[in-house]
Amino acid sequence: MAYSKQIMILRTALWLFASLAIAQQVPRDAEDLTITYPDGQTKQLSDYRGKVVPIAFISVTCPHCQHTTEILTHLQNELGPRGLQVLEVALDPDAKTTVPGFISQFRPSFPIGFTADYPSVARFLQLPNTQRPLYPLFAVVDRKGVIQFEATGRDDILANEANQEAKLRTELLRILKESGHQHAAAKTKTGS
Repeated sequence: MAYSKQIMILRTALWLFASLAIAQQVPRDAEDLTITYPDGQTKQLSDYRGKVVPIAFISVTCPHCQHTTEILTHLQNELGPRGLQVLEVALDPDAKTTVPGFISQFRPSFPIGFTADYPSVARFLQLPNTQRPLYPLFAVVDRKGVIQFEATGRDDILANEANQEAKLRTELLRILKESGHQHAAAKTKTGS
């Protein structure tokens, strides 16, 4: 019964926050985030520098997040060899216990971790730390650690599930291409 009440509260909160305007400035440097994985290891977002990192902040009980996980699995499989590294971070209060089951059910081809530090996520996404917009929350960090794209569950790119994969692929290919040119130019300058 308590679990059902938590879901109802979460859904109500998501509905209330769905109408919030988000003041995002893109591009901008990405703040570092600490992600905890089910095996207890922690990693920093900066550990993935040199890759294009789409990062989705999810709730494991959110159907849109589950759909996005399936799409991101396809995109990781397709674009991973080109330098893409998808990450997901669960923001559920009980994520430490629910993420392993989510991973078992959806079998993503990328790491899924969690954080209880919502204020860091809010700063990372430039959100008021007391308010959460509709899940999933999504950002793409380029090879240099710069956020190049952001969206929330209320934005068409994520809300329109029929076109979500094609639209995300287009954005990711654009950032991979732009970031690849910058990466190659930097290697040429340094001679490495």
